[in-house]
Amino acid sequence: GDLVVRGRIEKQVAFLEITPDCRLVGGYALFKNDTGRPLFSFTPPCDAESIRRTLHRRCCFLHPAVMFRAEVLNEVGLYREKYPAAEDYDLFFRIAEKYPTANLPEVIVEYEVGPNSISSRQRRVQQLSKLRIVLAHFDPLLFASYRGVMESVIGYVIPRSITTGFHTLHAKFV
Repeated sequence: GDLVVRGRIEKQVAFLEITPDCRLVGGYALFKNDTGRPLFSFTPPCDAESIRRTLHRRCCFLHPAVMFRAEVLNEVGLYREKYPAAEDYDLFFRIAEKYPTANLPEVIVEYEVGPNSISSRQRRVQQLSKLRIVLAHFDPLLFASYRGVMESVIGYVIPRSITTGFHTLHAKFV
């Protein structure tokens, strides 16, 4: 159900070519329901420092919207099974801890939210893994770490339909 916006690959390749120290690049996304109706936009931070800080709260990248340099996997490793349904968040966090990362400030993916997505089917497992990732990278001097723990616990307790509704009400369409 996810759709790549025309030119996404070319834009990310061009960005990585002009930014050789960057190891991973993502971008904005438009979330849609399973009938194609727009719900809200995902507009994560774009610069490396803001991404590093925000990762203590939530993932700044959507798996279907990322491109990374293959050699980075030799440095940080592959997906780890100890964080089920959030292996990508863990990987992206490990990359961002060692290298600059970025997001393109434009929608590059249309992301479908439906009852069969991993974040719907395995919501509690994913939220528990997210909490474990946040705790594994916890920085007591960073307010975002405390906020990340709190948001992970709330995300574990509150059903996805409510959080999606909240995002939709407070949407910033790009």
